Amino acid sequence: NMKPANYSAAIADYQKYVAAKPGDAAAWKDLSVAAYNSAGNPPKAGAAIDTALNAAEKAISLDPSAVEPLLIKAESLSIQNKPKEAIDAYSKYLAKKPDDPNAFDGRGRAYFNTQQWAQAVSDFDKVLAKTPNDTDVKRLRALALAKAPGGGTAALASLKEVAESSPTDPTAWSQYGIALYKAEKYDDAGKAFSKVVDLQPKGSPGRLDALRNLCAAADKKAEQSKSEAD
Repeated sequence: NMKPANYSAAIADYQKYVAAKPGDAAAWKDLSVAAYNSAGNPPKAGAAIDTALNAAEKAISLDPSAVEPLLIKAESLSIQNKPKEAIDAYSKYLAKKPDDPNAFDGRGRAYFNTQQWAQAVSDFDKVLAKTPNDTDVKRLRALALAKAPGGGTAALASLKEVAESSPTDPTAWSQYGIALYKAEKYDDAGKAFSKVVDLQPKGSPGRLDALRNLCAAADKKAEQSKSEAD
């Protein structure tokens, strides 16, 4: 039932099999794969992911040298919004498969979600070494860099690169503008927010937020100019 894919039938068969032979690590691993694949693309939290996680943990307990169940465990924990536990599973997997950029991506996002900014940047760097054009990872790396100690200037350069490589993405320009605003570069922040305004439909909440940000940057620029004049 795995080829062609009929995951629900495969899951049912594997569950019957492991009920009869609960010590078969390979069968638990296969059950975890079937359950994980049945959770959608991209996978969503729910019963299938719960089954995948439980089966993966059983496979690991029966065969500590297993590799694939570690990744399924890490991914499942991440999907269940348990980033701290996911980091541990990803780290154990990467100790065995240190050349997997997808695992570094997953662990980087888990580090990001737990506000471990420097670790997130490090993992995203490893992803970009293999896939240098991954815009989403570049964006997350830039945002993490902005939070990491001493990353301000480099973060602005990274956010600018992301925005310029995605000229029609209002989110990228908004994030760049916010970073510029926090860096007290109000003139440049206003230019970035102006782009967001132009990219959003009239009357949309996103456009109104961008207009508010633009006004705030203009006010701060005026205050800054007055202070410099005084």
